Amino acid sequence: PADPLDDPHTLDAADPGADFVDLTLVHLDLADQRRETVEATRWLEPDDRTLLSLWWLEAAGRLTRTEVATALELSPQHTAVRVQRLKAQLDAARVVVRALAAVPPCDRLRQTVGVWDGVPSALWRKRIARHARECVRCTGHWSGLAPAEGLLAGFALLP
Repeated sequence: PADPLDDPHTLDAADPGADFVDLTLVHLDLADQRRETVEATRWLEPDDRTLLSLWWLEAAGRLTRTEVATALELSPQHTAVRVQRLKAQLDAARVVVRALAAVPPCDRLRQTVGVWDGVPSALWRKRIARHARECVRCTGHWSGLAPAEGLLAGFALLP
């Protein structure tokens, strides 16, 4: 009998197991990123958490940008700027969560947070995010961040 690996049709056959494994890995990664995002919200200021709630409702199609702007008592243009800044802060906070959870921990980061009281704050978010941008070991935490909009499907909308 001929070797099945010599058959060109064998090489084109899809491996259904690989699709399942790849899909499972994507789902697990998104679940991890959703968890990181929930933890990252603790690093935002209260006003930014309010904006985040409104923006998530907008991204989910429950509110319009005009309704978000009205709720914030801002113009739609100013609201757009605030949302962009919020998304950048949320990404930085997600990197902070990743950096602090890294195993083994970064020695330089441990030195940076040595006097930190462990309470999430905007000041420490900025310091730790700056470290993660500048540190060769921690800079990788910035890669692979799924857009926050793409993580919405895993969250229940709460008032």
